[in-house]
Amino acid sequence: MALTRQQKQELISQYADLLSSGKDVVLIEQKWLPVDSVVAFKKELAATAAKSRIAKKRLLLQTAEKNGKDVVDLGTLNGSLLVMELETEDFAPLKAIVKMNKLFKKQGKQCSYSFLGGWYGSEWKDATYVSELANIPSKEELVGKFLYLLKYPMQATAGVLDQIAKKQENA
Repeated sequence: MALTRQQKQELISQYADLLSSGKDVVLIEQKWLPVDSVVAFKKELAATAAKSRIAKKRLLLQTAEKNGKDVVDLGTLNGSLLVMELETEDFAPLKAIVKMNKLFKKQGKQCSYSFLGGWYGSEWKDATYVSELANIPSKEELVGKFLYLLKYPMQATAGVLDQIAKKQENA
């Protein structure tokens, strides 16, 4: 169903608010998503500080260009377009997408989310950049790895000393 001029103007004003807020905006392609997967994804996003919505590509790109964002070729944006506004510097929403893709793969589903890129400030970054951000370990993961690195030498030394003590007991 075609949109009326008034509906398009409302979308353009929503996109302008989204793009002028100064927050990072990531574009994601959705493929073959069943309703239960969309509901699960929205629950994941509710726990993070992100907002998402489906967008009309041409209107979004025209609005982005008018707001001083880097120009993106329409041909690079395939499929249904999900726009995610990142509220903070935290990458939890991006990690939620990676988590959902792993779940889809584990279940053998063909549905998926794919990063297309995003505007960080007014500069366009490609899908590779966004994927790298999504795979950065969280603070808790880094602390856990660091503590393991501190604990491992002591644990290994205790194991060796225990083996020496057992050999001396047997001798």
